[in-house]
Amino acid sequence: MLVLEPMLPYGIGMQPRHASAGFATVLIAGPANFFEAWSTWRHRLPSGSKVIADAAEVLQQAADEVSVEDATDALAAMVLHRLGLIKMAGQREKHLALTVKGSDLLRG
Repeated sequence: MLVLEPMLPYGIGMQPRHASAGFATVLIAGPANFFEAWSTWRHRLPSGSKVIADAAEVLQQAADEVSVEDATDALAAMVLHRLGLIKMAGQREKHLALTVKGSDLLRG
């Protein structure tokens, strides 16, 4: 007998055993798994159209090795640094410069 069930995106059917398997994973892994997931969620990269626009501007500024004080947005610079697109350079690391990955991205 064919059981018709609601389909999720990409053609994956949801069945009750999927939900119980997820619950079993939490029970087996214990609270450590939950706290690790919560920590990962709290330290995720910020997103949003303003952060992305500011990051694009900081990336252009880093191509000219702008000083850290003159960078337009510290949060956007942190995101780019965490993605490996910019680095601290110059004497006493007071300038932002592109990494190889960042310069490849700008060249397109």
